[in-house]
Amino acid sequence: SSCWTEGFQFEDCCTLDHGPGGNEECWDEVYTYDVCCGGAGQDPARAGCEAEYFQTFRRLAAEYYASELARPKLVELYPRLIGNINARIKLCAPAVLQAMLLEMEERAAIEPASWAAERLPGYA
Repeated sequence: SSCWTEGFQFEDCCTLDHGPGGNEECWDEVYTYDVCCGGAGQDPARAGCEAEYFQTFRRLAAEYYASELARPKLVELYPRLIGNINARIKLCAPAVLQAMLLEMEERAAIEPASWAAERLPGYA
C-alpha cells in the first residue's frame, strides 16, 4: 500500500492505542484510516488522478475556468496540494501542476505588476 511511505508505518497509525480512527496525525484527504487501515477503498497509488480527491479538485478547477468564479473549496484545496507536493505529485502530477498554476494566477492578481513581469516571462 502507498499509505506506508513518507515515514508513516501501520504500527504508528492504525493501532487502537490511538483511538477508533487511528492516529489523526497520519491522515489527510487522500490517506484516510479507512483506506490505509481498514482496507476500504482503493490504494491511492492505484487510483492516481481518478481518486475522488483529485476528481473533486479537477471539477472545481474546470468550473473556475469556465465561470471565473472560484468556490471556497477550490481555494482551500489547491494550497494543500502544493503543501504536500512530494506525496501528491507521485499520485497525480497534473493536479499538482494545476494547483501551482492557480497559485501563480492568484499571486499575479494580488502582487504588484512588477512581480508578474519578473516571473511570468519565463513561463511563456
